[in-house]
Amino acid sequence: MFSIDTNSGEIRLTGSLDFETETFYDLHVKAKDKGWPPLSGHCSVELEVLDVNDNAPEVWVTSLSVPVPEDAAVGTVVALLSVSDRDSGANGRVRCAVWPAAPFGLVATFAGSYSLVLREALDRERVSEYEVEVRAEDGGAPALRASRGVRVPVSDVNDNAPAFAQTLAGGARSRGHGQCPPPLSPLAPSPLLVALVARPLGRRWWESSSGGGGLAGASGLAGVS
Repeated sequence: MFSIDTNSGEIRLTGSLDFETETFYDLHVKAKDKGWPPLSGHCSVELEVLDVNDNAPEVWVTSLSVPVPEDAAVGTVVALLSVSDRDSGANGRVRCAVWPAAPFGLVATFAGSYSLVLREALDRERVSEYEVEVRAEDGGAPALRASRGVRVPVSDVNDNAPAFAQTLAGGARSRGHGQCPPPLSPLAPSPLLVALVARPLGRRWWESSSGGGGLAGASGLAGVS
């Protein structure tokens, strides 16, 4: 690691230093003259290694709870993360942020640990999956950066009641509220097609009290004749 010039006594570095491996060296130097009898002397040279910002932050996901239900409460913990930097001092101090800034945020739990939490309400019918990036930056000059991607799928809950999409033809009595179209005439049969849609998964069904009619399973259209 070190060498010394036997004539000048100059100590030189012959290898690479690493502050994270060794921060201090204690060198013992012996000098001897060429007289007779030879005389010698000893000294100790202490070398302290200074840190430089040569290590980027590291980000790990230590726990992940997915998928997240779309009715999850604000503050729900989605993931736990660990952040570290091998450098010391300002070079090893790490700041973290999440992108995009919504609907998730970061909460520091203790040194080097963060929780990815829900900041806003979710709606699976609007966004079914999020690609979140956790970014870390140290305090060195220049600063070094790292990031970690987290995929957060949103699971569905039954939060939408069935609804009539549209009436295609004819008329029928409605059990619901509002205006009812005129009843069908038994002397002049007219086909009635009604689409019933259950959101969000699109399951469709129908109910008939008269027993006359049919349902196209693929389209969810009920026909009454």
